[in-house]
This record gives sequence, C-alpha cells and structure tokens, in this order.
Amino acid sequence: MAKNVEKLLKKYLLNTSLLSILAVWTTSGFSRPLHNYEIAQTISFAPNFSTATLNICNQRKTPVEYYSTLDSAARYLKPIYTSNSKASHFINSAGKLVIRQKGCFEFLVNLSKYRQSAPSSNRQHHLLTSGLLFWYPNYIDTTAEWMAFRKHHLVQIKTNSTYSLPFTEISEHHFLYPPYLPFMSQSIPIGEFEQVNLEFNHSEKLKARLNFLDPFTKDEQSAITSWISIAISGVNQIADLPSDTIQVNLFKASHYSREVTPFALVERGEGTTISMKVRASATLEQLISDWTAFHEFSHLLLPFIRRQDAWMSEGFASYLQYFAMPYSELSAQHNSDSQSKDKSESAVDAFNDFMGGIDRGIRNHNRHPNKSLQTLSEQLRSTRAYRAVYWWGALIWFEIDLSLREQSTSLPELIDQFNRCCRFHRAMWTATELAKSLDKLIEKPFILQLIQERRHQSDYPKYSLLLNKIGVQDDGNRNIKLVDSDAFNRFFRIYRPSD
Repeated sequence: MAKNVEKLLKKYLLNTSLLSILAVWTTSGFSRPLHNYEIAQTISFAPNFSTATLNICNQRKTPVEYYSTLDSAARYLKPIYTSNSKASHFINSAGKLVIRQKGCFEFLVNLSKYRQSAPSSNRQHHLLTSGLLFWYPNYIDTTAEWMAFRKHHLVQIKTNSTYSLPFTEISEHHFLYPPYLPFMSQSIPIGEFEQVNLEFNHSEKLKARLNFLDPFTKDEQSAITSWISIAISGVNQIADLPSDTIQVNLFKASHYSREVTPFALVERGEGTTISMKVRASATLEQLISDWTAFHEFSHLLLPFIRRQDAWMSEGFASYLQYFAMPYSELSAQHNSDSQSKDKSESAVDAFNDFMGGIDRGIRNHNRHPNKSLQTLSEQLRSTRAYRAVYWWGALIWFEIDLSLREQSTSLPELIDQFNRCCRFHRAMWTATELAKSLDKLIEKPFILQLIQERRHQSDYPKYSLLLNKIGVQDDGNRNIKLVDSDAFNRFFRIYRPSD
C-alpha cells in the first residue's frame, strides 16, 4: 500500500513525497506586483486577538456604505477617530459602516465578545468569524461589478501569528477577494497551529492550505496530508476544481469514534473551507478507504446550491465520491502489490459501492413513503432522511450522465464547460437555475425537464434500465453482475482517464 500511495503522491504533488510531504510549510502562494492593486482594507490584530483594527480605504468622493455577511457584526465595531476624522465615518442604524469621503478610516473590532472558539489547554488558536473582519461596498450589485472591483483591490493582514484565509494569496499577507459576491461568514483560524500548503502537478492554480487545529503528531499530519492530497487529485481528475485556494480545517475526532471522519462540512460564502474531524489514530490505508474527503471535495465542482435543493448538491457529490477514489491502489490492502486487481475489477468495486449507497437510500426512503424528493430535501432537518435524499439525488445525476453520453459528451465535460463560462454568474444557485444553465450548454436540452419530473415523484426511481445501458445487472445481493464489460469500461473510463 505504501508503494502505491507514494506513486500517487509523486504523480500529483509538486516537490513532495510520502516521506517529505510536511516540508511544504507556511509560505506565500502566488507573487504578483502589488502596484497593480489598491489596498481596500487592512486588518491588524492585537497580540492576544481580543481586538483588531479595521482600516477601510474608500476611493470615491461620495459617501459609501459597507456591509458584512454577518447581520449582527456592527454591534462589535466602533469608529476610531482622530482630530481630523470626526464625522467622516460612522455606523448607521442599519448596521452598515458609512464612509463619507475619499480616504482611509479605522474601526475597532471587539473580537473577545464574539468568538467561535477560544484557546483551551490543548489549543493555542482562535477561530474568528469572517463577517466581523471583511466589509464590502454597497454600490456593487452585479457579478460583473464585483469582478471589476476584485480585479484591482486587495485585503491586507497584519499579524506575526499563523492564520489562514480562504482567499487567494498573491503575495505575503495580501489576498484577493472571493470570485463571487460574498453571502455567508466562515471560520478564520489564527494563533499557534501547524499549517501545510500544497501545490499540484496537474494544476498551476490549484492550491490547498491545511490547518491542523488540534495537536496531531508529525506522523498523523503526514498521513492526513497524503489522504487530502489524493482526495483533491482524485476529484480534480474527474473535472477541474475551480477553487484556486481550498482551506481545510482539521480537528481531532473523539478517541471513541468508530468512523474515520465522523464530521465534515463545506463552508462557502467568503471563499471555500472544508472542516473535518479526523480520527488521529487512523492509518493512511484507513483514511484513503474512507469516502468522506472524496465526497466533500466533489462538492466543490459545483457552486453553492440553496439548502432547499440539497438533493442536487448532495446527490452530485454522492454520485462522484466513489469514482474519485483510487480503487486500483486501494486493492493493495487486501492483496500484495503483485496481486493488485486490474482496472476493470477496481471499477466494479467502485460501482458496487455506489450501488450500496443506492440500496441504503431505498431503505431510508421506505420510512418516508408518499413524500417526494423535493419535499424530503426541504424537510431534511426534521425528517433526517439524509440517505434517501443523497442517493435519490445521485440516481438523478447518474441518469443525467448517461443521457449526456448519448449526445457524445459526459457529465465531467459539461461541468468543466459550466465552470469556465457560467459558475460565477451568481453566488448562490437553485436547482432550477443550475439546470437551465447546463441545458444551454448542450445540443438537446433535457436536464430541467428531467429534474422537474424526478424531484416531484414520491416513488423511489427504478434503475434497472440505467444499469443495462452500462452493461451491468443487479444480482439481487447488493452487487452488480458485469454482462457487457466493453460498455461498462466505456462508461467508467471518463472517471479514471489516467488509469
């Protein structure tokens, strides 16, 4: 297994290997000339992180309001005045910061009164809320206006401590804003913690910043870093990840956890963050065999979809998660390196796991008869029908993928095309909006009509005809029977092009 993982790492990662992966420490990613930009705001932290000074520079001669993604943020700010700056900036009754004239003006941020996480005996960092720190001009209403603003304005951070932002760093302590209008706050770690930056052979832009926010050992960090690297690479092999900087916050799971990753969450709204709790004692083999990281990073191939349409985003990630996993390398857990399964057997393993998910979805749906997929999705927190929603949604994406093959394209190709042309047209999408956008990119549109039919049905969909199209049958024992290996290999080759 170690030999196979090392091959994967050498294939995907720049300047790293299984033994030296922790050598890539906190360094700046890109380096671009700063004279091309204006500093829109500077955030300076007090040494104990109880306060921060926010300096906002307004380039307009007319008054400008600034808003935050956190509704209550203004309660924790107050203007800092000099003898010449009184009445030049203030906080209005709507909770907006107002700057009346051109120039740079300061606000004091009280971080101690609003803190998500403070240091404990084994933690020496704080988790701050981005909505307290980042403020955006209210005159920007459209994506085009935002992209024009982002092109010439930066955020600057001043601190001697380790920190992490889910933004693209263009030079040390200087960051670009997110590539869409911000709409939700995220966690910002700052203080003392281990940090690893990763770069990838297959993408010049793609970078990942791993923040170990609990005390993991070097060996544990190495195994987790290898796992995250392989997960990102596996997903990126399906379609290009559009996020150029992915922030990953890593915490220790309970010693009693039976699962390798009992908790994982994708945060979007001011960049991209994935937070995970990981069982520190898990071996590299156990980590790579776990689907969670592959699922979470698959989410990033689509933009944020509103929570009422969770079936679309969760179904998409569930559909792709097993296809992104390196099954040919995983087989070494059960075989010697010389006896590893061939590619077709590995593909069957992946699809069997996918069908296992479908079976779990069916059993979960049986507890909620007569409810449509859309209803279950909208009532997800109360019904807790997660498996039904996730895997019912996955079947819809499976059907979309097979229909695209009939038009001489595929789901990965369509997603790549969408992300290049249309992804940042809006920050938050509905299922209908996404389907309409995808339909515009194909010769014979069908996606909107298909999802409208499927999501309002109350019966779990039959899928035997879909299986027949790729040359497999359900053997009745939760396994697939391969009846046309050529058809199956043609289907699966899209997802493992380099195998």
